[in-house]
Amino acid sequence: MDIEKIIASLAKKAGKDKFLNLEDIEPFAQPGSDTYFDIERGLLDMDIDIITPEDLEEEEVEEESSTLVVEEEDEEDVEFDLEDTEPDDLSLSGLEVEEEELINIESIASNIKIDDPVRMYLKEIGQIPLLNQEDEKKYAVSVSNGRYAREQLDEISEGVLVLPEKDIEELKRAVERAQHSKNKLVEANYRLVVSIAKRYVGRGLLFLDLIQEGNMGLMRAVDKFDYEKGFKFSTYATWW
Repeated sequence: MDIEKIIASLAKKAGKDKFLNLEDIEPFAQPGSDTYFDIERGLLDMDIDIITPEDLEEEEVEEESSTLVVEEEDEEDVEFDLEDTEPDDLSLSGLEVEEEELINIESIASNIKIDDPVRMYLKEIGQIPLLNQEDEKKYAVSVSNGRYAREQLDEISEGVLVLPEKDIEELKRAVERAQHSKNKLVEANYRLVVSIAKRYVGRGLLFLDLIQEGNMGLMRAVDKFDYEKGFKFSTYATWW
């Protein structure tokens, strides 16, 4: 099978989610080989991501680091809560967060007294590209598929559902793709958290604590996000 046919076959396997695991590529080429890089380039040209075990490990570490407990300091000044009701028609414009501010997130460092670790953090998130609505929808669909796949895997482990091994492996891949998508949604909105957090500086909470709490809110927002209701992810991402 030539390279073009391999790429076409893998693209079909990736489907609408546009994700593939490294094990999907390995039957055709070993990682690090010239053939592998040719396949990788072809898939990237089609906007198809290849998820490696290292990617999943990094995402798990990032998720754990983002769930650091925020000190309960001066809670009366700012109360964070993710409501169970649907959001009103909030948006970036409604919050008066300009797109230019999100693009030039590092400029915040000139307006707020911050230490070097936070400055480095702002520099790092400034390199993460913002998502358009089509990207948000793609990742949201992947998260939804992963949630359904997880439910089926739970039923299989409980003996309620029986499926062929091939289908079980596909469900596991869907769960992995969903985790990857969750992290993409969260990472792309780190700038929004920083832009909102800076407004509460000086009200009894540290800037870093505000950022950590906001990042936790982003992860909760991923589970709430329903693109079919017409809201952007940023609407849910501001509920903290």
